[in-house]
Amino acid sequence: MKKKSIILIGIAVAVCFVVIVLFLKMFYINEEIRLRNLYTAQYDVIEGYHDKMWKTIQQQAEVTDKYQESFRDIYVEIMEGRYSSQNGRGELMSWIQESNPQFSVTLFTQLMNTIEVQRESFLKEQTKILNIINQHSNLIETIPGNWFLSGKEKLPYTMITSSRSKEVRETGLDDDVKLF
Repeated sequence: MKKKSIILIGIAVAVCFVVIVLFLKMFYINEEIRLRNLYTAQYDVIEGYHDKMWKTIQQQAEVTDKYQESFRDIYVEIMEGRYSSQNGRGELMSWIQESNPQFSVTLFTQLMNTIEVQRESFLKEQTKILNIINQHSNLIETIPGNWFLSGKEKLPYTMITSSRSKEVRETGLDDDVKLF
């Protein structure tokens, strides 16, 4: 009787162990799939956000350029119309008393704000995918995850940046401080 009880307990422990291992395997496989799906979704978000960012900046820059051209055309017309008279009344100096059109820098300020906000938001979107990649790497490389996920590839991603930033990263030097 004792021998049967010990065998049954041994079988029960073995079955429990197998069940626990299977549940762990399912957990790690599901978690890896969730992170891959999140990565894919974020990858698409980055592409869409980059497209939106550049279209927004480009179109605002076009509006600013068009405003500048229109203002120049209007201003030249107004000035030529006012001061081309040859009647000798000293009209050239009447601009001091007249209300002249004022060039507004509001569009330029708005464009600069848009560039800053859009680029900051784009960086945040890239940071999100880097965090997802980090979580995935930790899952597949650390114990016990790597027991169940051996052979899973790391998620690929190339940070969208500039050639200047890449050069600074490679050389460790950033001495170009001239803005203009």
